[in-house]
Amino acid sequence: MKDRLEREKHMDKFTIEMDRFVKQYYQNHDEEKVKSEKFIKQTEADLEKLAKQSQGFEKELEARLEKIDKWLARKQKQLEDNF
Repeated sequence: MKDRLEREKHMDKFTIEMDRFVKQYYQNHDEEKVKSEKFIKQTEADLEKLAKQSQGFEKELEARLEKIDKWLARKQKQLEDNF
């Protein structure tokens, strides 16, 4: 009888400890999930911003290259006219 009570006492302690462990595990899991979702959302926003910036850079680069092409064409024409 005493052994049985002792085993039940240990099992109760074990059950309580397991419940505590599981609660803590899921709490940590949920916290990390929220952090991950926040990180993903921020990363997506940053990527969208970067995509817009790159489009602007590309347009600006194309405009500058077009100006350079026109300038070079004028200079080439001037050189040809001088010869």
